[in-house]
Amino acid sequence: YASTHNGDDPAPALVKQILMSTATDIGAPATEQGAGLLNVLAAVKEAKSIDGGVNGTDTSSNEPGGLLLSPGQINVVQDPGDTSTQSVLVTNTGANSVTVNLSTRTLASTPVASQTGHFCMQPKTPTSSCPANTGSFSIWDGVNEVYQDEKFEVPATTGLSRLEFAADFTFTGQSSLLHLALLEPNGAYAAYSIPQGLGDYGEVEVTNPPPGKWTAVFFTEGAGYGTSGNVQWSANTLTYVPGGIINPSTLSIGPGQTDVAHLSLTSSSVSGDSSQSIVLSSPYGTTTVPVTVRTTLALSRQGGTFSGVLTGGNGRPEAEAATNTYDFNVPSGENDLDVSVALSTDPNDTFIAQLDDPSGQTVAYSTNVEGTSSHGIPTGSPSVNLYKVNPVSGPWTLIVEWLNPVTGLELREPFTGTIQYNQVDVTNNLPNGSALLVSGSSQKYYVNVTNTGSATEAFFVDPRLNQNETINLPDQNFPATANDLKLPLSDGLSYPYYFVPSQTSQLQASVTSSAPVTFDLAYFEGDPDVSPGVSQSGTSASNDGLSASVTLSEPEVSPGLWLLNPDEIGPFPATGAPSVTASAALNAVTQAFDPWMTSSTGDMWSTFNGLSTGFTPTDLQPGQTTTITVTAAPTGPPGTRVQGTLFVDDYALDSDYVNGLVESDELAAIPYSYIVAP
Repeated sequence: YASTHNGDDPAPALVKQILMSTATDIGAPATEQGAGLLNVLAAVKEAKSIDGGVNGTDTSSNEPGGLLLSPGQINVVQDPGDTSTQSVLVTNTGANSVTVNLSTRTLASTPVASQTGHFCMQPKTPTSSCPANTGSFSIWDGVNEVYQDEKFEVPATTGLSRLEFAADFTFTGQSSLLHLALLEPNGAYAAYSIPQGLGDYGEVEVTNPPPGKWTAVFFTEGAGYGTSGNVQWSANTLTYVPGGIINPSTLSIGPGQTDVAHLSLTSSSVSGDSSQSIVLSSPYGTTTVPVTVRTTLALSRQGGTFSGVLTGGNGRPEAEAATNTYDFNVPSGENDLDVSVALSTDPNDTFIAQLDDPSGQTVAYSTNVEGTSSHGIPTGSPSVNLYKVNPVSGPWTLIVEWLNPVTGLELREPFTGTIQYNQVDVTNNLPNGSALLVSGSSQKYYVNVTNTGSATEAFFVDPRLNQNETINLPDQNFPATANDLKLPLSDGLSYPYYFVPSQTSQLQASVTSSAPVTFDLAYFEGDPDVSPGVSQSGTSASNDGLSASVTLSEPEVSPGLWLLNPDEIGPFPATGAPSVTASAALNAVTQAFDPWMTSSTGDMWSTFNGLSTGFTPTDLQPGQTTTITVTAAPTGPPGTRVQGTLFVDDYALDSDYVNGLVESDELAAIPYSYIVAP
C-alpha cells in the first residue's frame, strides 16, 4: 500500500477490509470460512490499486486491482418472520470494467443422505463383547496404533455439497484419544479430526465430496491411553440452497467506481443464529460476505420457551465446545428474571449458561456441574437456573455453551429452555421504617427461601447499605506478590485476578512498572475486555509510559472473576523484553457491605474479598425451603438511621471444575431500615 500511496500506511480497519474482500471462497459455511481463505497475492494487488494508487486506473499497470467490499460481514438481529434489507458496496479498484455476479447460499438443514454406525474399539485385551481391533500401524514417534475401517456411501449431488462426518466414544475418565481420518473412494486423503486433550468427540467436513464408497479410519494408541469401548459415528451429505434475496444479481462496475447491491433477509420462526453467504464472482475470483441472522426469542409478557442442540468440541478439557446464543427483550417493571435450560437426555454432558444485560455485562452465570465421579468424570444435573433481580428493560442475551469432554453416549444433545418472570419465592421479617435497635445489642430476623427452579441451588444472603464504597480488591492469585510482579509473565495463570462483587458500578485498574507497560482487564468468561490502549464506550484511560490505568463504568459491572494481564511495551532488542518488576491494583466502587449485619450462611462476596469469614451456603433441592437467620448488631451512635438492601443470591456448585470460577446470581432484593437506639 505504501509503495503506491506516497509512503502512507493503511489504517488497521482498511487492512482488514482488503484481506476480507480478496479472500477466496472455499465452499464452506459462513460460520467456518468467514469471507474465505486469505489470498495474500490478491490482497497485495488490491492494496496497491486502492483509493487512486498509482497502479489503480493506470492501464499500463500489471497490477489488476480487485473488488473492495463494505461491509465485510453482515450481522442482523430481528424478530421471527421479520424482513430487513442490508446494503453491500462493491468498489472496482482495477483499471478495467468488470462484471460481478452475485448470489446467496446457505447449508440446507436436511441432509440428502444420512448414515450412522457403531463398533467397539479395543486396542488392548480383547473381550467377548469387544474383540481386539486387528489392524495396526506405526505413526509419529514410533507409536503403535490400532485401527478400524468403517465404510459409508456419499451420493452424487447437483451443485455445491458438504460432507459432515462426526464420531465420539464413551468417556471413561482416562486421557484417551481417538483419531479420525476420511479417505475418498479413490483412496485420496480428505480430512483429519486433529483431536486435542481428551479427544472423545471429532468432526470433519469436506466440500464437494466425490460420490462413491468412502472409508473412515479410526485409530488409537495400542497401549497407554488408547480409546476403548463403543464408538458411534454419523455421515451426512448436505447441499446448499439460496439464502436471502440479492438484488441486482449482476453489477457492471467501471474502473475506480462503486456500485451497490441490496440483500433482503427474512427470519424464520426458529429462534437463534443462522448463517449464509453472499457470493461474488468476477474476473478477480470468487469471494463471499458472511451473514449472520440472529432471530430473537418470541416472548409474551409472561415469557416463553425455546430449544436448541449442543454438540461436542475438540476434546480440550473444560473448554467450551458448541455455543448457542439467544436474544430477547425484557419488559420494564419485573421483580426478577428467571431462566432455565435443561438437557433432554444426558445430565452428565456438562454445560454453562450466562445472561448478558443490555449493557453487555454478564450478570448471571451457572453450570450444571454438581461434582465428579470416582473416575474424575464430571457429574451434573439435567438443568441450570439463572436469575436476575430487578432486571433492566431492553435487549438481553442468553448464551449456552457445552463443555468438553462430552460423555460420548450421543452425538447430539437437544435442550429446551424457559424464560419467566417473578418466580422467586422469598419472605422475610426484616426491620423497616421506624424500627429501633439498641446499640451494642443484637436482633435476629428470618429470611425464608424456596428453590423454585429445576436444579439444586446453594443460597446465601448479601446485606448491603444503600451507599457506595471503594474497595481495594485483593489479588486472588498472588496475595503476597501483587506489588512485585515479574515481567514478562511466565506461562499459565501467572497474572493477577480478582473477585468483583455484585452491585459494582465501576472498576479502577492500574499498573506501574520500571519499564513502559500496558495491560488487559477482562471478565474471565470473555466480555467485557478493556485496555488503556483501546478507546471504548464506558471507559476512560491513561498511559504515561511507566504507568497505565483504565476505569470501566457501567450500571452494573459483571460480577465474578476478573483478570488483569500486564505486559511490557516494545520495541524490544533482539534478546527480547527485559526482565522488570511491576505492581497491579484493582479497585471496585460497589454498594457498601453492611458491617452490622451477619447471617447463618455468610456472604460469599465479602468473605472472598477478606471482609468477613464463614461462608456456608445452604443447598436446596427443587421445591425445598430453608430459613436463613440474619442478625443485626449495630454499634453506631444513637439516632443513626440505617438503610440497606439484603440480596438473596445463589452460588454456582462445584465451580472449581469449570475453570476455577466462582459465580452467583441475585434472586431477590429485600429493603430494610431501622434507627439505632441508645
